[in-house]
Amino acid sequence: MSDIAYGLKALTGAIKIAKNLKDFQKQLNDSTFQLQISELYDNLAETKMGMAELKDLLRTKDDEIRSLKESLSIKQNVVYNDTYYQVKNDKGNLEGQYCKVCYDDKKKLMRLTKVIEDPGWWKCQRCLETFFEEGC
Repeated sequence: MSDIAYGLKALTGAIKIAKNLKDFQKQLNDSTFQLQISELYDNLAETKMGMAELKDLLRTKDDEIRSLKESLSIKQNVVYNDTYYQVKNDKGNLEGQYCKVCYDDKKKLMRLTKVIEDPGWWKCQRCLETFFEEGC
């Protein structure tokens, strides 16, 4: 990004020079010189706008890449255990109980809550599915 910022800074300086030349050319009455300076100014302004758009596009792409990396990291650490999904933490331990339906359908990790009245049962508060875990 610093190259783009440097490019924008240099371009801004070039536009200022073009403005100064344009002011200088007013003192001269050479129409060819005036036309060339005007075209230079227009081209530099268009380039600056293009650079700003490129900077925004790169920022958007960086955000998208960061989001995809996070999604990939989560996907690589999600484990299904025949009842619900769990996520491996940094130490490799499995954590949480996540809804199979929500993850399979929309790739959303929705925590399950224990059904207190029925030991071994888990419920998703989003889709309202219930899951039974053997051995509880």
